Amino acid sequence: MIDRTKKNRRGFSLLELLVALFVLVELTLALMVLFDGMNRITRAQIRTSELQQAQRVAQIELIDHIREAGLGGMPVSRRQPDSGPILDPTVTPGLFPDGLAVEIINDVADETYIIDGDDTSPQILTGSDVLVLRGAFESKVAYVTGPDGLAQIDLIDYLDEITPDNYELAGKDIYLADQINLSVEQDLSDFIDALTDGLSTQVIVRDIMNPGAFAILEVDIDQSNLAIAPCPAGQALGNCIRLRVNLTGATNAQQLHDFTTGSSLQDAAGGYTVATGVGNVQLPRQIGSIGVLEELRYFLQVDDDPDNAIPVGSNGDITESTMPQVRLSRARFVPGTDELIDVIDIADNFLDFQVAAGIDVDPTCPDACDDADLIERGIVTEDRAAAELDEILYNHALDDDQDMTVWYADTADYHFIRVNTIVHLGGALPGHLGHRFANLEDADRGANFTIDSTTYNYNVQMLQYPRRHLSTIVELRNTL
Repeated sequence: MIDRTKKNRRGFSLLELLVALFVLVELTLALMVLFDGMNRITRAQIRTSELQQAQRVAQIELIDHIREAGLGGMPVSRRQPDSGPILDPTVTPGLFPDGLAVEIINDVADETYIIDGDDTSPQILTGSDVLVLRGAFESKVAYVTGPDGLAQIDLIDYLDEITPDNYELAGKDIYLADQINLSVEQDLSDFIDALTDGLSTQVIVRDIMNPGAFAILEVDIDQSNLAIAPCPAGQALGNCIRLRVNLTGATNAQQLHDFTTGSSLQDAAGGYTVATGVGNVQLPRQIGSIGVLEELRYFLQVDDDPDNAIPVGSNGDITESTMPQVRLSRARFVPGTDELIDVIDIADNFLDFQVAAGIDVDPTCPDACDDADLIERGIVTEDRAAAELDEILYNHALDDDQDMTVWYADTADYHFIRVNTIVHLGGALPGHLGHRFANLEDADRGANFTIDSTTYNYNVQMLQYPRRHLSTIVELRNTL
């Protein structure tokens, strides 16, 4: 018998195999393309998430320090003319925006360095801003008490009379106790760390019963004793550290003089006239708090290492040309000087950093106020149609040409700082073509700018880089 089952068995023809192989290859290629696309999307989402997180972290640090600007008793601005430039030679130091606790260096020129005139120090991105903040950031504020836990100490006990009603303060010891009174203690560890870590040698002392009355003194670290030990009899309660302080003839006497002339003493309380060596200042009669004064400058640092440069394009196409990497950095200085202590890099891939200030230039009513006046009092008005005439400083290009006296009038009330940052993804995204750059506050970021005399333009070279703009308004907490 013939087995017809075996006779009907036959394999695939070569044509069938080729068709099946072709279909399999097509499906495999389609899956690979799909997988590659999904992989690219995933990588882009991860990079975007990292970008947003880095920007948020940088913004949080800025917010925290802006809120603490002036901590210890330093006002935002002195509001009174004085001698000698601090940073900007065109603006009198202490007058906002070249103020005390808060200072804005607006739209820096090409080849500007964080130490003025020193091209070995970090370079600042052309057209960006520098935000300078001063206050007792790390040490916070400690309370100074006298014998038997008295609330404050009388400064006359630390002054030497030169002539009647004219004194000097040099080589005097202030004892800072860990016990404010019989029932309240204070932790001095942050204060001690701020001095021993070299964050500053300046301290801000304040009359806590006389708002606006403060002084900046210099601490002689070598002659101080920062080890906790029992307080000398008759000095304070508990355990103490001893601070050797100077004002007259101090190393940075000019800066101490310029800062301390911002003190506003109440007429009834008066003050002591003390010689600094470069002029006289008025010190409060009593001091009840003390903090280590620091100066932080936030800026966009240009990385001059070509290995870290980023590829840029032309009309949306990535080419072989590059642009320097730019990062947000924080520089710490001896307050009021160009003596650099350290520079900390916060985040990479920054395109811009712009700062504006909200200032109520006329917060109080005149003798008679109508309804229209009342609406404007106590608020900061922003008018985009006439931004050069509103109460936001540096939100319009014409703000640069204004008479600054309107911003530091005796009646001016400083409300907030507005911080703007733009970051990019760190790499070009094929097929991406972002919106064109335009004005950010008072800066035209769609215009050409130079770094070391080389011309760049974000609208020509950076459109394939996904970017993110974050704007944050930070209320000032120490607006004296």
